[in-house]
Amino acid sequence: MSFSHTTMLYIQPDELEEKLIDNVDATIEQYFGVQSNSRNFVVLQELLQNLQTFGRQNLSQSAICALFTCQTDMHQYNISQAEMTFIKLQSYTTDLVNRYSLELPPLYKAAVNASELPLFGTFLQTYLINYKLYRYLFKPLNLLKVRTLHQVEVTKIESLSQLGVQPQALDPKDAKNKPKTPVEQSRQSRAEVPKRAFNVTLLPLSQAQLYVKPPEPTVQEIRTQEINSNVEQIKTAETEINPEKKVDVEKFTKVIELQVEQELEKIKAKIVGELQGKKK
Repeated sequence: MSFSHTTMLYIQPDELEEKLIDNVDATIEQYFGVQSNSRNFVVLQELLQNLQTFGRQNLSQSAICALFTCQTDMHQYNISQAEMTFIKLQSYTTDLVNRYSLELPPLYKAAVNASELPLFGTFLQTYLINYKLYRYLFKPLNLLKVRTLHQVEVTKIESLSQLGVQPQALDPKDAKNKPKTPVEQSRQSRAEVPKRAFNVTLLPLSQAQLYVKPPEPTVQEIRTQEINSNVEQIKTAETEINPEKKVDVEKFTKVIELQVEQELEKIKAKIVGELQGKKK
């Protein structure tokens, strides 16, 4: 028992005249999904007419059925893919031809004989060369949606006369008591120069200087100031003392002690500096 590839074909040899001649319009609607009122219907009519004529002249009936099946699958694959190239469609067509041309006796018999293969491939090659045209005619196109923005020109309204309205004359008394608009209030505030409490000249920021706090006085400076102040007090007291009055001995003693302590601090600092210099 042998199995034939004709069982996998869309049409059988005994249906050739009915499918490709008598009821070709119904065949196109059934296998290609194109209605007879479509503008592309004529393209498929011409394609099947050429297939039927070419097949009768060069191929057997089983090979014509295989050619119709390959042509239908090839067309559907071409228009169903998002992207298509010549190499991609050619590889798919080669697989189709191998499916119906290879045989393994006695298990199954090929629908296309080896002698028919060159002519079989020649017809499919015609569609393959023009695959872009068929893809353009039958593949649904994604329409580009374009949105436009309506531009409106706005004119600045400076007076009511632009709107066709005549302004009413105001009474001078009402004009004085009329409330001012925010624009008029801002203009008036800008015109008024604020009075400053102090006579201060504002300098630009580029001329600003950083305030630096003066250093704290040292212990020696503080003691020197105390000695000078005590001496001044003693001198003042001497000029005011009567000859009968005595000089303030305690203040003189304090001045002398402060001077001695100051001299000792200087000597001590000098000795420490010399010792540190010798260690280095």
